[in-house]
Amino acid sequence: MRINAAQKQRGDGLKSLETAYVRKGMDSQRTDIMGHRQILITLDRIALEVCERHHSHGTLLLGGIGDRGFFLADMLSSRIAKFHGTAPELFRVDFDRIGFDASQIRHTPQPGFKDRNVLLVDDVLNSGKTLVHVMQPIISAAPSSLETMFLAERSYRSFPVRADYVGISLATTLQEHVFFDASNPEHLNLYLQ
Repeated sequence: MRINAAQKQRGDGLKSLETAYVRKGMDSQRTDIMGHRQILITLDRIALEVCERHHSHGTLLLGGIGDRGFFLADMLSSRIAKFHGTAPELFRVDFDRIGFDASQIRHTPQPGFKDRNVLLVDDVLNSGKTLVHVMQPIISAAPSSLETMFLAERSYRSFPVRADYVGISLATTLQEHVFFDASNPEHLNLYLQ
C-alpha cells in the first residue's frame, strides 16, 4: 500500500492509510485498515445510502449477525434514524457456526419477514458461507427485499453472494484475515493479519 505526495497533501483522511503503510513495515503481523473515526464516517455514508434506497419503503428490518454484526447494526440503526427520521426494527441473528444447522438459527426478537425489507449486517464478508446459511430461513419467509451490509468484504468467495453496502473492499491473500475489533466501543478498529 503506497501513499503518494498528492494523497498526503489531502490531509487527515489518509493518516490511517499512511499509518497502515508504516505499521506494515514495522510489524508484518498486523496492518490497520480503518480506525475509529473512519469506521464512524463509513457507517454514516452507508446509512445515507440505505436511506436513499428505502426513503419510501416503510420500516426496515435490520438484522445483525452474531456479536459484531449486531454491534454494527445497532450503530447503523441510530444513524439511519438520524437521517431518515424513523429507526429500523432491530433483530439479532445467532447460530452455531460449526455445522450450520438451519433449524438452529435464532432471530431475537423474532420479526415477521413476510413482505418486509430486510437488511442483514455483519463485519466481514469472506467466503459467503455464513451469509448463505443465515439468508435461507429469511428467504423462505418471502420478504419484499433482502440486502446485505458489511464493513469489509474480501475478494474471495466460495458461494454466490454479494454485498449491497460495503465499507471497504479488500484484495487479500487466502492466508490473510480481516478482523473487526469492537472490544472497546470508543476505539473501533478494522485490521488485516
